[in-house]
Amino acid sequence: RKLIKEEREFLKIRLKALGWKVWDSQANYLFFQVPEDQDELGKKLKEKKVLIRSCSNYYGLGPGYYRICVKTRRENEQLLKAVEEIL
Repeated sequence: RKLIKEEREFLKIRLKALGWKVWDSQANYLFFQVPEDQDELGKKLKEKKVLIRSCSNYYGLGPGYYRICVKTRRENEQLLKAVEEIL
């Protein structure tokens, strides 16, 4: 629980620093929205062999909404590195 809590906060801070809207969570995942010009994030990450969950099919949502699992620091940093390479 301690690892998830710490890593969730780490990811939340880093994603918000990108200008993304990030919702609070008590679970082992984070829900966020990227700007319209970045709504192909999931597709671009998949090309780098990094999978995130698109939430565009959730009722009331659309492109640009995603959910990621909170993992270890190493795995979270790999995700963030891939995101930075895309942006």
